[in-house]
Amino acid sequence: MAPGIVPTRRAGATRRAEPRPAAEPRAAEPRPAAEPSAVEAADTAFLAAVFDTVAALLIVLDPDGRIVRFNRACERATGWSADEVRGVPFWELLLPADQISAVRAAFEELIRGTELGTHENHWLTRTGGRRLISWTNTTIVRDGAVAYIIGTGIDITERRRTDEAMRAIEAVGDVLATEGPSPSALRQVVDHLADRFGYKLVSIYLAEAGRLHLASQKGYGDPIVWYDEGRGVIGRALRERGAQLVQDVTVDPDYIALDPTTRSEICVPLIAGDELLGIVNVERPGEDGQLDERDLRLLQSVADRVASAVALGRKRILLEVQAFHDSLTGLANRALFIDRTDHAIAVRSRAGGQPVAVIFLDLDDFKTVNDGMGHAAGDELLVQVARRMADALRPSDTIARLGGDEFAILLEDVGSVRDALDAADRITASLRAPFSVAGHLVSVLASAGVALGSTSAADLLRDADLAMYCAKRDGKDRSAAFEPAMREAAIARLDLERELRLSIPHGDFRLLYQPVVDLGTGRTVAVEALVRWAHPTRGLLRPDAFMAAAEETGLIVPLGRRVIQDACRQARSWSERGWAPLPVSVNLSVRQVADPDLVADLRRAIAEAGIDARWLSVEVTESILMGNVPRAVETLAEIRSLGMRVALDDFGTGYSALAYIKDLPVDIIKVDRSFVAGVDRAPDRAAIVETILRLGRLLGLTTIAEGVETEAERRTVRELGADLAQGYLFSRPLSAEDLERYLMRDEAPAA
Repeated sequence: MAPGIVPTRRAGATRRAEPRPAAEPRAAEPRPAAEPSAVEAADTAFLAAVFDTVAALLIVLDPDGRIVRFNRACERATGWSADEVRGVPFWELLLPADQISAVRAAFEELIRGTELGTHENHWLTRTGGRRLISWTNTTIVRDGAVAYIIGTGIDITERRRTDEAMRAIEAVGDVLATEGPSPSALRQVVDHLADRFGYKLVSIYLAEAGRLHLASQKGYGDPIVWYDEGRGVIGRALRERGAQLVQDVTVDPDYIALDPTTRSEICVPLIAGDELLGIVNVERPGEDGQLDERDLRLLQSVADRVASAVALGRKRILLEVQAFHDSLTGLANRALFIDRTDHAIAVRSRAGGQPVAVIFLDLDDFKTVNDGMGHAAGDELLVQVARRMADALRPSDTIARLGGDEFAILLEDVGSVRDALDAADRITASLRAPFSVAGHLVSVLASAGVALGSTSAADLLRDADLAMYCAKRDGKDRSAAFEPAMREAAIARLDLERELRLSIPHGDFRLLYQPVVDLGTGRTVAVEALVRWAHPTRGLLRPDAFMAAAEETGLIVPLGRRVIQDACRQARSWSERGWAPLPVSVNLSVRQVADPDLVADLRRAIAEAGIDARWLSVEVTESILMGNVPRAVETLAEIRSLGMRVALDDFGTGYSALAYIKDLPVDIIKVDRSFVAGVDRAPDRAAIVETILRLGRLLGLTTIAEGVETEAERRTVRELGADLAQGYLFSRPLSAEDLERYLMRDEAPAA
């Protein structure tokens, strides 16, 4: 195996050559030769030309291993010329030191006549590089002895390198397919590039938040963890979104010297579709030779696989996030919340520890914001609410959006129901400051229910939900702890909602009318329509028995529409019976004001009843200021444009009405009964009532004192400046027939 020379055939021999002792090198003995003829000379020249022009490496050795012939393919592969190597033992120039012993032993076997198979070994180049050659050898035998060995070789360096590259790429692909773009997998990719191909300086960076973060690296003493500058070869690769090959960094204007030994660099961006995911970067010291196009192709293949794995990994993470997180707020969703709660219960159950607490929180009157300002504004508000609640919690707590405006919070370390209620109060308090949404300040409050236990997440959520409903029922903007009796109340509530849905279309609701009296003349000048439910089994129910359920379920809209129609028809009936026009006021809820069909419903009811719009007025509470104030103002202005009057009911009870009253299109303010009750005996209440009445006069509004029940209260509110009053002192709410009898005290029917 002289250069890997292995015999496959034996030219000119009829018998096996005698073995020669390997230890006795001998000089070539001159042989007498006859003068060649012209034909022989031409044949020799032809064979020499063939020898030099074939693509294969051809080398002829004498029995002592000295080079006799060295064709041009050999010259190109090694950088040595035939003249330089002729007569030199091939192992002295062409074999790496670690292969000389084995190759010489094989060469001696060949001289002794042993046939060897195809063999591969390295040749050294003139510059110290290595070429991998696959050899097939032929021996020329004369007079029973080997005279020459002819080696025919194929340079398989690139093929082998390509094969190794493909195996490395496949190995990278296998690692990434198995582990995804995990830190361990990316370390293995870097190790493959460093160990198999001798890249001493290798880095993989992944894009995170607009910067490159080091994922894995080898060969650098002081790594750069975050790379967010647009400089260097990396910066150019990012800007151009294309691979960069710099064979001589000393002449590259963008190169940033991090390692003084670096001579060449390749940076390949990781791109999947249109998304830039990171980079693979390789640097090589000058002593190891320059990086070239072959290295670039290899690294591009590796980068393609890394990019695919990173993109797939991020999609997988995104799918997991979507499966367990709310897409709007980024909070945990119901599935993740239940999983974490059940896990917390199991952990504490095994340890014999305390139960966990769940808070169920629902925004009060959120639909008003959603309907009035639009769903985009509603979504923006939910995002801000989620952020504010998260800031009010401990890092160990879990907050989730269950859907719509419902949230849940898991508290894993609470000592008592009181502790959980304190946490709920802290969260609801954090929401009281206004939010800036779509250029408007929006106030939103929340009700919360608390449940402690160690059964299951589903049970705790159910119980906390029931407690939250009780908090809403008791006035909203508060917290309540679960009690077993709440389950019975929940069942009753469901029954109530079902019965409401049946009763509205059946017309089971009645209107009663309470007189509004002029304090100067004592005459009735208007009436307020108050709805009652003629329940089939429970009798006549007041609004506090069903109105909250109607508002919560949205049934208040069809119910309110029915009230408006009945009030208009009754006003028409009184007119037909000869009574002077008596304005009737109807109450509108927050949800009704937000209903886009409200104005059309009012216009239709007036037209169908055939009455003047001045016979109908509407009353709204300050709660309309919780939602979209501009939209509420617009709706009230449209109502007034129909010719109706607008009253602000329960004035002074909250929601900063004093700040908005000058901008609201209202004609009447009604002083809440909580200020009127005992006003004759309470100077502080008298001062409040006087302030409200003075404000009304300054704004040119009619003022009504509500809930007047004693003669002393009537006298006091009149002295303080009230224009009108209503209350039990004058009359309880009356049916239409009873109201007519009441009015007969003031005047007889017109002729």
